[in-house]
Amino acid sequence: MEKPLILHVRATNFFGGPEKQILEQARRARNYRHSVVSFVDGNCPNELLDRCRDSGIVTHAVLAGNPFNPSSIRQLRRVVTQSAPSLICSHGYRPALLLPPATFGVGIPIAGFLRGHTRENRKVAIYEFLERLVLPRLDGIICVCEAQRQNLRQAGVRSETCYVAYNGVHPPSRTDPGELDRFRGKLGISADRATIVCSGRLSPEKGQRDLLLAIRQIPDGDPACTFLFCGDGPCREALEREVRELGISDRVRFLGHRRDIMNIYQIMDLLVLPSHTEGLPNAILEALSFGKPVVATRVGGLPEIIQDGQSGLLVPPRRPDLLAKAIVRCLASPQAMRSMGENGRNVVMDKFSFDAQCAQLESVYDRILSRRCNAV
Repeated sequence: MEKPLILHVRATNFFGGPEKQILEQARRARNYRHSVVSFVDGNCPNELLDRCRDSGIVTHAVLAGNPFNPSSIRQLRRVVTQSAPSLICSHGYRPALLLPPATFGVGIPIAGFLRGHTRENRKVAIYEFLERLVLPRLDGIICVCEAQRQNLRQAGVRSETCYVAYNGVHPPSRTDPGELDRFRGKLGISADRATIVCSGRLSPEKGQRDLLLAIRQIPDGDPACTFLFCGDGPCREALEREVRELGISDRVRFLGHRRDIMNIYQIMDLLVLPSHTEGLPNAILEALSFGKPVVATRVGGLPEIIQDGQSGLLVPPRRPDLLAKAIVRCLASPQAMRSMGENGRNVVMDKFSFDAQCAQLESVYDRILSRRCNAV
């Protein structure tokens, strides 16, 4: 008997955290088949679809348009009717807005993944507001952390339709030490300076400006520090200007989007995540998998990963002063940093593996489909 099919729908023009999660659950599926739909702009490459095809996963491309484009709705409806999935999974605001009209009258249940919202500009904020109106009307909402589920319940969403499945991470593949030394040299990073990394999209909700204000408060002395910002986004130009105005250009570098981020995690001493809002960020899971300590804000699912003082340090969001103190505290005690990094690695390997995620998701899919069958 053929396994039930899950159809994932994601609008993306690069391969980031959500795309990794979709690909890995499709690769590791046990009781379900998976196929992936994404939106493409003409002949522009789509790395999610390319990587899925390379892994033998069936893919479908829909020409991009605005979230209310009738052509996109018709194409998506054609994919749905031809694929005949048992369940459709929406990833992001565009699929959440397109799928209800595209599947009207088809009778296929839809689950929406909730990873958080950016509100990076007025247009995105409107679309995300509309998504929040749509999600409670779907057959299930899959949150990436318990904090998101509690927020939904407090907002009046029925608890029986809210589920949690944590993001997963690969066991770390370590690079040869000699190669890492060459990599460090290629980046021009001195081995006698502490390397502190902030990894993620450069957008308002990520709070990178708070980190810049914190850096200004940290003496560049013992040890001397280099801060690497890995990622790109709409705030890059403003952040670079802020660095110049704060007079910290000698300590801060913007490296852009990095495909070699795992090497950067291995040469760094500390990861800092100053976000104002989060779901369950891949950057922290990946850093901890290498045994690297983390300083982060107490938002979203971060307290579900980090035990304050045990596997990292947590501070309130929008407090550059406390962020600076936490960074200084870590740098002042290398032994404490090593201990927190090792504790964090043990937590991540035990609780946040892709195999654990696969088991959680398949249980969620079973429950959504069972509820749908009982309701018919």
